Amino acid sequence: MKVKGMFVYPTNIGSVIKKHAGLGSYESVVDGPQLSDLLTIRIEFEGKGKSLPKTSKM
Repeated sequence: MKVKGMFVYPTNIGSVIKKHAGLGSYESVVDGPQLSDLLTIRIEFEGKGKSLPKTSKM
């Protein structure tokens, strides 16, 4: 997929998620109102203990 002119591959997202214990399946969605692309990644938390923040914007 292409986000703000850069290619983002699902394998790149998956490799980062696999590095963190407790993270499971994920879904990535690109939404682009006109010229401003927005990449949202939803990740299932499968670990024990504290949960992760529900949203994070960069």
